[in-house]
Amino acid sequence: MKIAMLTDKLALGGGPECIRLIAKYLPQHEFTIFAKSGYFSALEKLPNVKIEYKFPTRDDLNTFDLIHCHHLRPLLHLHAPKNIPVINTIHGIHSRQFDYKSGFKNTLFGIFRKMLERYLFSRIAVNIALTSDD
Repeated sequence: MKIAMLTDKLALGGGPECIRLIAKYLPQHEFTIFAKSGYFSALEKLPNVKIEYKFPTRDDLNTFDLIHCHHLRPLLHLHAPKNIPVINTIHGIHSRQFDYKSGFKNTLFGIFRKMLERYLFSRIAVNIALTSDD
């Protein structure tokens, strides 16, 4: 199976580490990681992983069997072909960062983020939450 993994940035943190563990423990599958920037050496060492430093077009994604997004930014910009399932993983408490701060501005941003999440999550087949807060 060919799997496209989309993330906004490769850096030390939950998203790239989650991608690394998935690729490591599923060596029978081919993974292409699409990221705008960053570097995560542990991913480059895996034989079943290829890294593309760009955001994929619809034509790029036509060759994959599954699309897996990490974080909201890739999901926001995603134009996936209709016949390919899309799953998403929410990573950590930063997805609800405005809920834990007081003030009108943070309340407004929190409401906007929830509306955006509701829209984006309605476009995918499966949403994976890693913590109870998510």
